[in-house]
Amino acid sequence: MRRSTTRTPRPTCSSTPWSPCSPTHSPAPGRHDLIGPRAGAGVLLARVVDRPLPGRPVHGGGWCPGVVGTVDREAPTHRRWSRPAALLGAGGPLVVMAVVLVGGLVTPGYDPVRQTHSELGAVDSPVRWLVNLGAFVLLGVILLVFAAAYRTVLRPSPWREVATVCLVVAGVGMVAVGFVPCDPGCVDVTATGRWHSALSAPGAVGVSSAMVLSGPALRRDGRFSRAWQRGSTWSGAVVLMTGPVIAAEVLAPVGGLLQRAAMGVALVWVSTVAVRLAVFAGESR
Repeated sequence: MRRSTTRTPRPTCSSTPWSPCSPTHSPAPGRHDLIGPRAGAGVLLARVVDRPLPGRPVHGGGWCPGVVGTVDREAPTHRRWSRPAALLGAGGPLVVMAVVLVGGLVTPGYDPVRQTHSELGAVDSPVRWLVNLGAFVLLGVILLVFAAAYRTVLRPSPWREVATVCLVVAGVGMVAVGFVPCDPGCVDVTATGRWHSALSAPGAVGVSSAMVLSGPALRRDGRFSRAWQRGSTWSGAVVLMTGPVIAAEVLAPVGGLLQRAAMGVALVWVSTVAVRLAVFAGESR
């Protein structure tokens, strides 16, 4: 005769008060931490490497073994002005691109494929004040405001801090560029022209460097998909590589077009990231 056996069902996640997966055992609403004797080491390791824990969150904030779960990140430091700053960062680049477009259209003999933006603001340009103030200085102010929104809405990380510094450097550089126009044809022979060339570099390098650094910064934030993270890093790397090509005049016949393409990618990045930051800032109200 075969001996009958009774299998005891394995414990599963439940919502009973005594269950380790119960929301009542969660340290705080919305947290997904390990519950158990090995919680300390697991949470510490997950926070150091910023990877998911081997568990899953349950409704109300518990944890159940066997499925991937998450660890809370440090909360961002929103300010009242974070959302308006992000909105300005979203719309400002469109104004800058429109000013440059109009300046090129009304300047006789200007070739946007061959000539750069700086030539629209040169000392002999008929639209120098429009471009220098309405494009370069305005872009610098927009980058500074965007940097403030970027730092206060994104969750803290070393990547965020360094990217913010790059944006600030770029913003200050662009404001300065607006007050030191290049010489005619941007063949810089005077002190003012040389200062223009020197101050243009931080603006070009700063934004593209911030784009590259934002890849890991967005990952650490946890609210951006991998497409956002990789797109930011790779597009920033491409924009960064165009700088030496333009400066060395390797592709001089299409130098203006190359600059416009690089600047367009950078401004679209600022605008789209700013839109996301505005959404996040609005949700925290």
